[in-house]
Amino acid sequence: IVIAGFSQGGAMALHTALRYNKPLAGVLALSTYLPLKPSFPDEKSPQNQRTPIFMAHGTNDDLITMETSRVSLSILQAEHYQVQWHEYAMGHCVSMEEIDDIRSFLLSIMNWWWLNPPLVMIFVKIVLLVIVIVIVKATTPNNNTAQ
Repeated sequence: IVIAGFSQGGAMALHTALRYNKPLAGVLALSTYLPLKPSFPDEKSPQNQRTPIFMAHGTNDDLITMETSRVSLSILQAEHYQVQWHEYAMGHCVSMEEIDDIRSFLLSIMNWWWLNPPLVMIFVKIVLLVIVIVIVKATTPNNNTAQ
């Protein structure tokens, strides 16, 4: 199982995955931060201490600052988590370069990929499509107005 999220969803992904008491395959934390930092060292789960984490952030993000995300990265590194950190020249969104890096990350953490590469590629494409759909919905202004 890979827990993934963008923005507040990424904060929930980090919060939940790193406190979860069963091993996970990985975490995708996009344009986000680690919530509840002061309590994290006491609440983290040893079962996910070695879980690979993909963190990515836009250098021009005006919603969650780069500094906020870097503080989270520093805390995770200080707690000896395996974090793949990525920065992209973008705002609070997702880029094609980031999606390519997510694909590589997902393939790297799936140690069974060699059993059926076509099936894995279908799975990765579905996961990426779901991520894109969620991000588009999260970043699209609500056009419904109260009457």
